[in-house]
Amino acid sequence: MNDILTIGTDGGAAPKNPGPTGSAWVAEDGRWQAKHLGHGTNNIGELTAIKLAIEANPDRPLRVLSDSQYAINCVTTWGPNWRRKGVKDKKNQELIYEIIDLVAARRSSAPVTFEWVRAHDASNSAPLNSLADQYANAATDPGFGEQTGVIEDVAEASAAAAARQPGGRSAGAGKSGAGKTGAAKDGATGEKPQRKASGAWQTMTEIGKAHGLTAQQVGRRLTEAGLRDGSLASEAAVEAGWAKHRTMKNGTTFSVWNRHKVGELLGG
Repeated sequence: MNDILTIGTDGGAAPKNPGPTGSAWVAEDGRWQAKHLGHGTNNIGELTAIKLAIEANPDRPLRVLSDSQYAINCVTTWGPNWRRKGVKDKKNQELIYEIIDLVAARRSSAPVTFEWVRAHDASNSAPLNSLADQYANAATDPGFGEQTGVIEDVAEASAAAAARQPGGRSAGAGKSGAGKTGAAKDGATGEKPQRKASGAWQTMTEIGKAHGLTAQQVGRRLTEAGLRDGSLASEAAVEAGWAKHRTMKNGTTFSVWNRHKVGELLGG
């Protein structure tokens, strides 16, 4: 399989930088990996996320997304120049060279390209990075360890993650200074406490939280009721006022649901 695989990466330290550090990547097929790195910095978190993504996906051409100009420049421009000129004592130099070597060692049929995306974007212009940010934040918890999983509906999950970015940024300071988020996280998912419902229309993730269910469990109930077709609401559900389709800036369509109707279906 030679199709290009797009992967969002993110990492950082919280509640302060330096501090407890986490890294994560999320692929467009829903697979994800997140890891607690111990005491580190935002830049170590960003670079390690890229390294983990490349190591875990050796056989596909990769398009790696990062919101860190520093990380991208290190592995594409600065690092190769340091090595060529014999420069020493740059911060994170060993880690940077490890990434450069990983890329160089890949087969010609599985190259890696890098692309910068906007950080903490409430408009969800980079859905995979919205999710990677969520998992990286969770992984700053020393008890997180290393975890992997598969997201059933990337579009919906990323929309919910982006919605938790007030004003386009996580709570707390940015990548210089304090950690990426100062907000409390909810268990291993790294999700920050949900805002109070501001309207009738919510994602399955938001509705599920109100009923102690996962988005997958809500989705199964909706599918069983004939209200969901694949990852989207069925046309019948839309016509009956159960759901609406929404489209993100990148063209991805997802569904939001009438929380009152779905709540009744879920029994609460």
